[in-house]
Amino acid sequence: MPTCTLVSKADAQPALTGLSEKRRRRLPPCTVEQLRSRIGAGEYLVIIDGLVCKLNGFIDKHPGGPLAVLHMVGRDATDEVACMHPREVLADVMPRWAV
Repeated sequence: MPTCTLVSKADAQPALTGLSEKRRRRLPPCTVEQLRSRIGAGEYLVIIDGLVCKLNGFIDKHPGGPLAVLHMVGRDATDEVACMHPREVLADVMPRWAV
């Protein structure tokens, strides 16, 4: 599955996650329609810092429980993730889930 960024939020903060600007520029765009289609196919996708992150493999391991993730599927979770997680989680862990 190719990685992608969501096409919309021009005000996303690229410094939030540890994804390099070079890699971020190489990511193909993901439209809202593509996001809806993938969610409809069973993917747990959330938007964090303008990145589409697939959390299917992590949902049962999330320390806050699966409902914390399910609540944000299809939504921009940047603010929630930033206020509930240490900076190192954003910088080191979140880029691994970009899809």
